[in-house]
Amino acid sequence: MTKLAIGASALSLLVIGPAWATAPSCQAQLSSIKGYMSEYPATVRRIGSTYNEAARMCKYGWRMEAEDLARSMRDTLAQSFSQSPTNMHASVRG
Repeated sequence: MTKLAIGASALSLLVIGPAWATAPSCQAQLSSIKGYMSEYPATVRRIGSTYNEAARMCKYGWRMEAEDLARSMRDTLAQSFSQSPTNMHASVRG
């Protein structure tokens, strides 16, 4: 039950578009996503390679491209966790 509440809270933070748009940098957005990935390791399979690409783009100053990938990762996570809670917990447990 607690994991469901935490997951729902994290999901609500991920899908809030305007809050992400005002982030000071692509690195701040990626840090948020990385924190979520560390809390839910199963998400690494879904977005790990995209995260690595976005981090590389951010490092080299390709901010817009990195933010597009961050948006894509948030969309992927939102779709994954919009499934039933049973499916979400099964996928999180691995």
